[in-house]
This record gives sequence, structure tokens and C-alpha cells, in this order.
Amino acid sequence: MAKKVTLVFNPIVERIAETRMLKENLPKVMEWLAHRRPKCLPDNYSKWEELFPHRGRRFPDDPSSAILVNDDELLVEFAGRKCYDSFGDIVSGQKTNDGYIKNTQAHYPPHRSIMYHPHITYFFAGISRRMAKELQRNYIGHAKDEEGSPSQESTRYTHHYGYYVVHPRDCNSEQSVDAFRAACQVNYDTYECYIKNQSYEYKSKYGKSPRGLDWKRIYECAAGLLNGQAETSFVWTTNPVAEMKLWNERCSEAADLEFQRFARVWRTAAVNISPNLYPGVSNGKEGEL
Repeated sequence: MAKKVTLVFNPIVERIAETRMLKENLPKVMEWLAHRRPKCLPDNYSKWEELFPHRGRRFPDDPSSAILVNDDELLVEFAGRKCYDSFGDIVSGQKTNDGYIKNTQAHYPPHRSIMYHPHITYFFAGISRRMAKELQRNYIGHAKDEEGSPSQESTRYTHHYGYYVVHPRDCNSEQSVDAFRAACQVNYDTYECYIKNQSYEYKSKYGKSPRGLDWKRIYECAAGLLNGQAETSFVWTTNPVAEMKLWNERCSEAADLEFQRFARVWRTAAVNISPNLYPGVSNGKEGEL
């Protein structure tokens, strides 16, 4: 009996890696500052936390913390404060991480360079191979050139698992969903039948099952038979500037509906974890770049 296809209605966005500051090395930075820029350090400093004027606001490793600041957010603030040597309460201006980052991005031109330091890695799934090409066209990468950093599942090394992504336009129509399911079943049957037949032909000719490069040749041909809504997945590394650029463009009502759905899920996931990294992005409002 042929395997039945499974329909996917929602994308998956999981943050799986982020920047880690080596806080144990910050005292070395403070020592350097003490010799070159002593006036930028607070009086009688003793801990790295004193580089930041977060009055009553401590850090994730402090169990008494009421307001958390993660390493991605802290790194952006540190980079900005180092540019101007404005640590502690000395010429510090903003007293919170949130306020500091917002202030650096509020002017024209914004202090954009400090926003590229965080490297954030996500697991993406529940998106179609059709939409994946659109995602790669956005160059959502981790470096200043914003080139993409995708590691996408292979169709040469893996057998597709028969999951297909339903386009949002069809989600509210039972008739459309049923028609889509039927079309995908035919598509997946064709894919599996091709692999089965090609493997049988190979074994008949050579007396053994295809392996190595011969096996990959069959699968790379079979992959072309999968329709554009077949599900794919990525591990993707990016930065806040690239993310906000994508959200501005792809959360728009003019964008592809599946891309809109994905971009909004991504935006919510990112802002919930590191709200300070995305000035002006909250409650469904896109930040402006």
C-alpha cells in the first residue's frame, strides 16, 4: 500500500543557536580601558556588569533578575559603547539595554554596524520548496553583505517523507484542501514509483542494489518530480538587520501568502526571545531600516 501524504498547515521556526559573550574575558577589556580611557569607566569598578548602567536590571545568570538581557542584546550594546567609550554611568545616556539600542537606531543614518554582531541560527520547517527559493532570494545571511547561510535538506541523500505544505489561500476551503491532498498523493506516488522502478532496473542490470553515486543519481532525478509544495527544512544563520529587512518586505500584504505566514511566525519567535534586538518591531509592527 502506497504511503499516504501528510499536509502541513503551519511553518516551524525554532531558534537553536545564538551568540555567547565570553564575559570572563571582559575584565581584560576593562584593564585596557583603564590604561587608555580611564574616564569612561565607572569609579571603583570591580565586575564586568559595571560596564553597563542597567540600574536594578541584571543579567540572565542572576536568579534575582527581573528584566533579562541576553548575550545577543548585550553584545550590540557593548559594541556601541565601545565605539564611543561610554561605559558605566559616564556619558552613557541611555540606562537600559532596550533604550540604548533604540537610541542607536533612531537617527539617520542609524548606527547599523553594531547590529551585525549577533549571529542567530534557526531551524526552519513546514515551508514548501517553492517558497524556499523565494527565501534564498532575500539573502538573509549573517554577514554585512547579507548573503544567505542556508543548510537545506538534501534531496539526493534523503528519501522525501511525503509532507506537503498547504498554501494559505486554500486553508479555509475543505474542497480545496481535499483537491490539494489528492494531487499531492498522485505526485508522491509518482516520485516513489520512479525510485522503485529505477532501483529495480539497476538491480536487474548489475545484480545488486544501487549504492553511492548511482543511488544519488536516481534520487536527484526523482527530486525533480516532487511538486513545488513538497516540504523542506533548513538550518539558517542570520543577523537582526537581515531579519528586519525580510520582515519589512515579506510581512507586507503584497507578499506571497505562504511567505507572509512564515515571516510573521519568524518575527514573533525572534521578538519574543530578543525584543531589544529589533527596535520598532513588536505587536505585528515592522521596524524600518
